[in-house]
Amino acid sequence: MQGEVVLPLYYLLIYLFRWHNHLNPKIKKCPWSDEEEWVLFLSHEVFGNRWADIAKNIPGRTDNSIKNHWNGSMRKSIPKFVHRLMKIKDLGGLQYLKDRVPLSALESRLLEQLLSSDKDYSSRLESMKESTNKSKSRSKNSGKKTLCELYI
Repeated sequence: MQGEVVLPLYYLLIYLFRWHNHLNPKIKKCPWSDEEEWVLFLSHEVFGNRWADIAKNIPGRTDNSIKNHWNGSMRKSIPKFVHRLMKIKDLGGLQYLKDRVPLSALESRLLEQLLSSDKDYSSRLESMKESTNKSKSRSKNSGKKTLCELYI
């Protein structure tokens, strides 16, 4: 036992976390592709905020990077994806897409689950538009003038 280095459990957990989220060579560090974001949106609609389950559908991305991407930059593009999903639903659903575009097995399975549900995406899209309009009007009508407005 002489000369043996014993690390506290805390350091081992930090090492494992760092390996799992950063150092593992299988992890993608490149920017997200449109296809990955589309699969992320569909997976989030099916699984909700269960990031580990979503990570199983997107190879090379960890649950932590998926959560960070969703909460960071992905939220701004949700209306675009909701609109795309509504358009697919209006044009005839999954069969319409299969005839025109090659779909992965994962994408067709997720779309099948979403299109078979009775979710109303139009009301979700309207509520998202209203919330963004309210936040814009609140920032414009806050009553306080900025330095630029004071000197103009």
